[in-house]
Amino acid sequence: MRKGIGVVGTPHRRRPTAPMARVMIIMALVTTGFAAASVLVGWRTAETRAALGFLVMRLILVEGLITMAYGTIILRILGRGVIQPWQRAAREDDLTGVLRAGAFWDRAEEVVAQAQRTGQSLAFVFFDVDNFKAINDTYGHAVGDAVLHALGGILRQSIRHGDVLGRLGGEEFGWLMTAVAADDARSAAERILTRCQTLSVQGLRGVGLSGGLAIATEPTNHPMTAWDLGRQADRGLYRAKAHGKGRIIQMP
Repeated sequence: MRKGIGVVGTPHRRRPTAPMARVMIIMALVTTGFAAASVLVGWRTAETRAALGFLVMRLILVEGLITMAYGTIILRILGRGVIQPWQRAAREDDLTGVLRAGAFWDRAEEVVAQAQRTGQSLAFVFFDVDNFKAINDTYGHAVGDAVLHALGGILRQSIRHGDVLGRLGGEEFGWLMTAVAADDARSAAERILTRCQTLSVQGLRGVGLSGGLAIATEPTNHPMTAWDLGRQADRGLYRAKAHGKGRIIQMP
């Protein structure tokens, strides 16, 4: 795993995509042109009213098929260019790129329930940036945002497939690890602290981070929820803050 991270700029902002209006105009012009050309050709070539009526019926059928195709294309464009970004925005935190609190807990509950059924071990780390108010007061909120953006990047680089990562508060993050031993979970959490110590953000050198760690390695007699595990980790975080910050406290 890489150590350290360079100077972080402003948080990434999504740009709108999907030129839907252009596609709609092109499709409308194509459909209108086809209809006009068909009527003109049919009017000149039809020898009887019956032939002209047959042509009109055929035109209506073709126009209907074109309209269906047109609607399908528009729905796909809406899905990819509008609906999916809205869904991501509802689930993901724009500043850090991790799940919002609601989406995190929903997903975490699913993962914990699955682990309870299969006997899979779990670990929950509750992180909090040390002295974050002082960072905002001393360096400004833009630097505070850049710190959170950088921390989100570090965490995203560290998770494995199946893990759940979210921003649970202003400067608080939750990391639910699956199929992990206690020692490995603690080592992973401490690597995050080490990387934050070498973080460089717009004049700020080094960021303190504290964390609480809770482990669920064996099935219990009563069903455990993600919220239960998170509360244990939160108690560990509270102890880490009370014992000088900049450390990970594992709950028994």
